[in-house]
Amino acid sequence: MRIKNYSLFILLILFVIVSPLPASASLNESYNPGFEKDLNHNQIPDFWEINWLNGNSNSAYVKQAPYEPAEGSYHNRLYNGIGDINAYQYVISNPIPINGGVIYKAQAYMRYTVAAGGRAEFTIIQFDAHGNNISENHAAYTNGGWTWHDQTLTFSTKPNAAYINIRFAIGGEEDAYLDVDKVRLEAFDYNGGFEQDEDLTSKPDFWEVFWRNGSSIDAYAKQAPYEPFDGQLHYRLFSGAGDPSSEVFAVSSPIPVPQGFSYLLNAQMRYTLASGGKCTFSILEQDASGAIINEIHHDYKDGGWQWNDKHILYQPLPATHSIVIRFGIGGESESYLDIDQFRLTPIQSGSKFQYLYDNNGRITYTLLPQGKIIHYLYDRNGNLFKKHGVV
Repeated sequence: MRIKNYSLFILLILFVIVSPLPASASLNESYNPGFEKDLNHNQIPDFWEINWLNGNSNSAYVKQAPYEPAEGSYHNRLYNGIGDINAYQYVISNPIPINGGVIYKAQAYMRYTVAAGGRAEFTIIQFDAHGNNISENHAAYTNGGWTWHDQTLTFSTKPNAAYINIRFAIGGEEDAYLDVDKVRLEAFDYNGGFEQDEDLTSKPDFWEVFWRNGSSIDAYAKQAPYEPFDGQLHYRLFSGAGDPSSEVFAVSSPIPVPQGFSYLLNAQMRYTLASGGKCTFSILEQDASGAIINEIHHDYKDGGWQWNDKHILYQPLPATHSIVIRFGIGGESESYLDIDQFRLTPIQSGSKFQYLYDNNGRITYTLLPQGKIIHYLYDRNGNLFKKHGVV
């Protein structure tokens, strides 16, 4: 099938939908992610049958192929034909239901050469419930050396996103091939409830980096079961004994933050700190090389040893590729910090003002059009004492 404009066709297939994909799930066999199924025997993998050629080349095709797949017995092969150097061959999935306001990671094994000006493409297209195209995320690749590459495309879904389509393409040079296999899609898992510890280190997966600044004794960071905010476990930091100035820190692995969004970070934090100490909730911004290019710190004290809902509304710098979350406790001897239910929510900037409130109904952030942020701070009596812009 060759289609010059696939948007109308997408509207038709919105009704051909398999079971919804939960935010925590990956693609199952219903989506034919390994391209093994062809129940109607048309030599094109089920769920991936929509394809078209942009250009005037000859002999272009999409088909199920058995040529050394990355896994299983088959893969999907795209060929852009001969006779038109500018021709591109496309293939697109059926709609895949997703949740809005979630960071997802799409992955696919891709094999290509394209060393003469062409490129292979990997695209995520987001649609709302009415079939309107509301966002696209693109990645392009060249000089693949005709070997399998496990490519990753990380994206944040718009709040009103209901479905995505995954699209692959090859072209820009004559006689170009793209093989695709083992497509995966899953919500980015940062273990925000601190329940997982698959390597049995007593530290939650994704949050295993820990250190102490100072000379205190018996400082630690570990999973703990002491009245968590939710679930069975939480994360506990202890600053140790003998050195009141000591601080301990626990740090996440990098979390991708696609551009075009602000992000609301929430964490439940339990502490006392009535004798001069403090706990911190920090964002460390990293560029594509992993270098830290900016730091944002929020300090808290006098927590009354109860769960406090702390949140930060954050706008990434243009060069930011990922962030690292850091929690810390110290400044007084034998101080504890419990952390639970960390969440990261993309918020789409729009043409209207958006307001965020704390549990007491007080405005804490105003998100202005084009992503600018105003932060409101209150004293212990609930009185507004500071309002400032967040850069």
